[in-house]
Amino acid sequence: NVIVAHDKNQIIGNKLGLPWHFHEDLRYFREKTMSDGPNVLIMGRNTFESLPPLKGRDVIVVTGQDALSKDNVTSVDSIHSLISYLSTKDYKHHF
Repeated sequence: NVIVAHDKNQIIGNKLGLPWHFHEDLRYFREKTMSDGPNVLIMGRNTFESLPPLKGRDVIVVTGQDALSKDNVTSVDSIHSLISYLSTKDYKHHF
């Protein structure tokens, strides 16, 4: 599943943050990514660092930088590593 929000110019981020802040969007994202789980969020490091803690879901960060060590966060260094890791898990939805 892909979940993304963008403005009319297809901008999805601004200086490691969101270019807007709508409670309805954030609520939709939370409900969608937490319901009918267990679910995992997959993202790059910049996206991960721009977000607040994402409780209730596992997070996988694809990064060539140093591994992250935070609760519910796993880091992998490539798409190949991501696929291998996911093959060992039983997530219902991947976002």
